[in-house]
Amino acid sequence: MTSFKVRCWVCPDVPLLRIFKVMVLPFSGKSCGLEILFKVPLLKRITMWMQYSASQWPVAENLNLAVERMSCELNALSFEYHHETVYGNSAFDEESVMYYMKESEKYDLGAKLCQKYIYNVLDLDEFCTLMVLANLKCFLANISHFLPEDVVNKFQLNDPPSYEDAGNAGEESEVANTENS
Repeated sequence: MTSFKVRCWVCPDVPLLRIFKVMVLPFSGKSCGLEILFKVPLLKRITMWMQYSASQWPVAENLNLAVERMSCELNALSFEYHHETVYGNSAFDEESVMYYMKESEKYDLGAKLCQKYIYNVLDLDEFCTLMVLANLKCFLANISHFLPEDVVNKFQLNDPPSYEDAGNAGEESEVANTENS
């Protein structure tokens, strides 16, 4: 009677059960796809995944195509955060699940705003205002060279995008109010 052993698709000479028990393979320097999934942080996985899908997105040659490309990027980010909420290894506690859902909803809202601009439901000023209010100013800064100069100056898109400040946009006004008091 032979026993059936499940093998890894990357390292077929190593039983899959051993990979789950010992996440680092101690021999021959081989790495497994499962090992990468558990060790690579979420943002790095998003970047790796989006590099493959970005080749299918429209090339930004004018403002409408740039907004359409931004819509594709926001849809991909929304999907990735929602997928991480449902299937992710790091989403075991309530706090991280809520964070991933909030990020997914934020990027989904941004993609919907892009679609409304593409279909002429929103004009450029309304679109930029709503994107800034949705805390997606860094995406507007990426397409700032397609925007008119008055819009760039109005929303202060000349500054390089700061991804650390993306989550603290509401806190900046509170900090400014406490300093003025």
